[in-house]
Amino acid sequence: MKKILVVDDEVDVVEVVEMLLELEGYEVIKAYDGIEALEVIEGKVIPDLIILDIMMPELDGVEVCKKFRQNKELDSVPIVMFSAKISAYDKKESFSAGADGFISKPFNARGFISGIKTYLELGRM
Repeated sequence: MKKILVVDDEVDVVEVVEMLLELEGYEVIKAYDGIEALEVIEGKVIPDLIILDIMMPELDGVEVCKKFRQNKELDSVPIVMFSAKISAYDKKESFSAGADGFISKPFNARGFISGIKTYLELGRM
């Protein structure tokens, strides 16, 4: 079973994403801020995919992405940024930090799942 780490400070968003992913047979690991996400990885949980919100308190998604990319165990793990911030600048910052993809909020459930399956199949580009 593929493991997906979902990092978002909005509880409702995490619950919806968790439900969609579990219906597809994925195991969901949840973190509600950047610091908690780093703790999950420090606990030696290595997911098959990371879905990472950009706008979070204390440590934003771009900074978390940079820290994940410094971890050699996460080299092959795709990181998908997940945010309502969809400006060219935000995308550039995300990809510069090491993100492999971008899904914007709000999202269509079918398109979201299709995107997640594609990122899992392709792996890290």
